[in-house]
Amino acid sequence: MPLTIQDPELVDAFRQKQAQALPLLTHPLLLMRIKWDSASLRMFTLDKLMSRHTALLLNPDGTAHIICQAIEDAGFRPLSELAELHIYTSTDDFYNILTSLYPKGTTLLAEFSDEFFTLDRLPRHAHQRLSQHFNLASADAALIELRSVKTETELTFMRRAINATYNIFTALETQVKPGVKESELYRFIAHQSADAGMLFPDNFIPIIASGPRSQDPHPVNFTERKLEKGDYLIVDMGLSCRGYTSDITRTFVVDGDATKNKRNTYNTALVNALLSEPVLGLTPQEVAEKIAQVAIEGGFHHLEKHSYGHGLGTEVHDPYPTLTTQVGPLSDKPLQAGNVFTFEPGFYDDEGGFRIEDDYFVDDDGHAKLLK
Repeated sequence: MPLTIQDPELVDAFRQKQAQALPLLTHPLLLMRIKWDSASLRMFTLDKLMSRHTALLLNPDGTAHIICQAIEDAGFRPLSELAELHIYTSTDDFYNILTSLYPKGTTLLAEFSDEFFTLDRLPRHAHQRLSQHFNLASADAALIELRSVKTETELTFMRRAINATYNIFTALETQVKPGVKESELYRFIAHQSADAGMLFPDNFIPIIASGPRSQDPHPVNFTERKLEKGDYLIVDMGLSCRGYTSDITRTFVVDGDATKNKRNTYNTALVNALLSEPVLGLTPQEVAEKIAQVAIEGGFHHLEKHSYGHGLGTEVHDPYPTLTTQVGPLSDKPLQAGNVFTFEPGFYDDEGGFRIEDDYFVDDDGHAKLLK
């Protein structure tokens, strides 16, 4: 009899996300892992290791199918009461099982977004092969909603990652001093992350930028440069808990007190503007415009180089919301309870860069609140 490993968190996460998905589904939803990890699939599988073709199909009637390779089925067995598990042995077998589940011509919602870089795309060969049997329609509308509105289980995972990140920043304070290399701080953070039992999110190596390098919001992640007295030091990092990420930034003044720095007062003014009134029902653009007005009136808007924040979840940059004054995809979509986003005002000039970033969610009373 196959070993069944109990994973109640996986079961809870799947059940809550499936309940959220069902009202959004006009057709079956197909989520696939082909050559790379799928951040959308991870909403249902969490941090389950997948190195082979994997598919999840959610049906509007509440049934579900998981198709996985034989060597990876054990991690899906806890979901056996929620989804029918299908085991394949070859790539041809994978597609044969998938197409056998629905009549030819069935419409499937699938990921092949051109508009949202934060949504996955079916590889061309997979799209062509599936199109021979299915009518493929864009899953963007359903996935934007699923990715942007977090369940209680998802918020729990994110809080774990966030609080572990805060703990690392507290420990890091003792290491920031003249003569220490950026690379040494990176190794310290990596060891602390390992001790916390959490990995860095995919494609997010911590940014450790001191002195002149802090002027660039996205510099080379870290170098052998030694910290000097008076440097601005920006450290931007996140951790991953069961596939959900944190994204937090702190700015240090080497051998100084960043809290007494004038730019910290700029940041405080903008955070107060975010928290002062409910954001529920406002669009991300409206929130950003309100924040920008405070910066303009304060005379420091010219120091800003990027948006005020972005969505956060199974990716460091989730599709929604992006807090920017620029018109873009979903900039007019009103904020809802359960939305999670970073807030990261940044101020940059020849003196250096200063950025404080924390993670927020829209609570049931409509306010943005610190997620921790």
